[in-house]
Amino acid sequence: MSGKAEAFLHYAVMDLITLIWVGCKFMSSTRDTDSDRYPENRSHA
Repeated sequence: MSGKAEAFLHYAVMDLITLIWVGCKFMSSTRDTDSDRYPENRSHA
């Protein structure tokens, strides 16, 4: 039981991180003005 809960929690965290990462990439790609204002963000994208 605890093993399944751990696995579920692990996948939930991974999905959350993936959603946040994709969201950040999407926002950075649509907001070119923010990328121009903060050039250090473009190097990480």
